[in-house]
Amino acid sequence: MTIRYLRLPEVLERRGVSQATHYRDIQRGVFPKGVPLGRRAVGWIEAEVDFILRAQACGYTEEELQELVEQLLEERKDDIAIAGDRHQPRHKKTLDEGAMLNGAAAGFALGEAVR
Repeated sequence: MTIRYLRLPEVLERRGVSQATHYRDIQRGVFPKGVPLGRRAVGWIEAEVDFILRAQACGYTEEELQELVEQLLEERKDDIAIAGDRHQPRHKKTLDEGAMLNGAAAGFALGEAVR
């Protein structure tokens, strides 16, 4: 699978929050940080955005959301390590979107929160 990045306007539209609230949520750790796409461009991984929105819809508390975000960000790092040695040429690395969310997906079963 390919990773799809969402730019800020689409993220804000999906979330239904203002830009100030969006960045405040990132600072509070209840929403994942964006991924640098260039010198002045940032995007959010669509699967992560959708995952957090589902967690909110399931009634996750702020603490649970913070744990989920930490897990998602750790899985980003783990996926890079699994994809290959950091010294390999970039084009040889592949990321599987499904694998990225495997650990975090343990918190959901059939679209409902499992606590």
